[in-house]
Amino acid sequence: MNDYSGQIYRAFDVAIKSTIELPELEPSTVQKVDIILTSMAGGGLNEDVNWFHHWYSDDLKTEIAISIARESGGYRLRFPTLADFILSPKGETVVCEPCVGVSAETIRHLFLDQVLPRILGQRGDLLLHAGSVEIGENSGIAFAGDSGCGKSTLASSFQDENAQFIADDCLKLKVVDGSLIGVSAYCGSRLWEDSIEELYPAGVSSSPVSHYSTKRRVSQEHRKSSGETVLKAIFFLEDPQLSHTDEIQIESLPGADAIMKLIKRSFLLDVVNVDSAARQFDVIGKLIATGPLFFSLQYPHKYSRLKDVRQAIMSTVLSLESGRPAA
Repeated sequence: MNDYSGQIYRAFDVAIKSTIELPELEPSTVQKVDIILTSMAGGGLNEDVNWFHHWYSDDLKTEIAISIARESGGYRLRFPTLADFILSPKGETVVCEPCVGVSAETIRHLFLDQVLPRILGQRGDLLLHAGSVEIGENSGIAFAGDSGCGKSTLASSFQDENAQFIADDCLKLKVVDGSLIGVSAYCGSRLWEDSIEELYPAGVSSSPVSHYSTKRRVSQEHRKSSGETVLKAIFFLEDPQLSHTDEIQIESLPGADAIMKLIKRSFLLDVVNVDSAARQFDVIGKLIATGPLFFSLQYPHKYSRLKDVRQAIMSTVLSLESGRPAA
């Protein structure tokens, strides 16, 4: 890995000083640093660890994606065969121990898209598996859902509506002066190669996300420089594997259902830490009180129907603003 003297970056609304180059992030000149990231050549992973929770990459729980253990008052996150990340109790310091041969792109992906959201979630922030675009004057919408449900492709496709891109997979939600604000870590999307070919027929610059995936990282031209916007609605994408309909279905969700979906799709480091969960519940309560509307979105996952899906979403949002029911 290519380490250097250290640079301060901005991600979400925190400052990170890193000895690992993070080109996906915008440089920052702030003096107060929230997180310090360093790397330590390990060559292998210590097996004498008492893991207390595992996240799995499949529903049958046959393949571990992330393991977590308490260690020296903090935490150790393991991505099997890739790297360990050792965190101080509140994540103020993060030390990466990569396995031999793991690429710099992979380490950046693990930190930015997996470790960092969980650190902020542990502090009580609400980090959601969600993409977001701004479709009007400081008026945005978000798409929440599990991995593989199409958030990145749908958010990126809104370039055809001249929308400002905010985020594709992770969004921080906060309440400011009674408004729900969505904040992104960086302006870029992670897309499969077939999605890139469909969305960018003239071609687009992209780079590898990691060495173990064929996903590519695409920089968005139509992006909002501030990386945040006021959210008017959140759409929860249904699992495409559970739906074979050729219809676009958008249904309003009551607050109780929205709360459960927000909890299910939020990032949290220590799932048995009551204090962290309570702080997230408090944020969710404030979020619900702001009055944004929540919808379930079920649609055919066909590139040829993306325009119809966007139009249905836009029609729903316009109906909210006008007070008329959507067609």
